[in-house]
Amino acid sequence: MLVGAGDIATCHNERDEATAELLGKVPGTVFTMGDNAYPSGTSHQFEDCYGPTWGRYKGRTRPAVGNHEYQTDGASGYFDYFGAAVGPPSKGYYSYDLGD
Repeated sequence: MLVGAGDIATCHNERDEATAELLGKVPGTVFTMGDNAYPSGTSHQFEDCYGPTWGRYKGRTRPAVGNHEYQTDGASGYFDYFGAAVGPPSKGYYSYDLGD
């Protein structure tokens, strides 16, 4: 099963919590379509806004970087938060295989 969304987390509303609750009921891989942490994808926004909601599924998440993450130099908040799972920052992309 593959489940996901984009335009995910901000510290200023509760909608990210509501979608995170739905993810807990669906098994499988979680994907993101970018703009994971608003407004600019800083390390603080990933830790304090994305982390408490969607971050609980980090181990099964395959994220994509969005334009808001690049409002922070080199999308460093995104690459720091997800680490090696998203490939080297110098590339800005990665791939994964899912299923057969």
